[in-house]
Amino acid sequence: MAESSSYEKVTGTNLIQGDVLEKFPVYVPIIDGYSLKYDIKIYNTIVLTQSCDLAHDGKCESVILCGIEDLEAFKKSFFKPADNTETRTNRLNRIREGLVPSHHMLAECKLRDFERPIRIVDFRVIYSMPIKYVEQFAGSAGERIRLCSPSREHLSQAFARYFMRVGLPNDQEIPKFK
Repeated sequence: MAESSSYEKVTGTNLIQGDVLEKFPVYVPIIDGYSLKYDIKIYNTIVLTQSCDLAHDGKCESVILCGIEDLEAFKKSFFKPADNTETRTNRLNRIREGLVPSHHMLAECKLRDFERPIRIVDFRVIYSMPIKYVEQFAGSAGERIRLCSPSREHLSQAFARYFMRVGLPNDQEIPKFK
């Protein structure tokens, strides 16, 4: 199978944006009346914290991650049974083109032993985990995959567009120039 230019294999505790952490245990809060508890869920995730922040010891205390899902699983959870094929195809193409801010499509990975289908990053749920915890997991994971440039920057821009959305007031507050 051909190698993938969008991904590379890495090992160790060094983290950068675009690192894929599969079967990563995430602490998920559970509201129980007036108390807050947590559960541990296992997700495939991708690192979204800027690489420059991760590279400087002590610059950040936590790592931002979002879930990634295989395309087929995403289709089952995202689409409604009533959605027709044209609607589904149109929506997937809009995600592929970057026109759906809450989601980002990752190319398939063709690296030997890490073959993965097209996957979708969901920015609607963001996890923040302690950096030491994430580094320990990465170090114990053995070989794993990481997005390469420019796919990494494309992911970063997509996350920024989603995160920075602002509902602006209507333009009638500023009168038109005559």
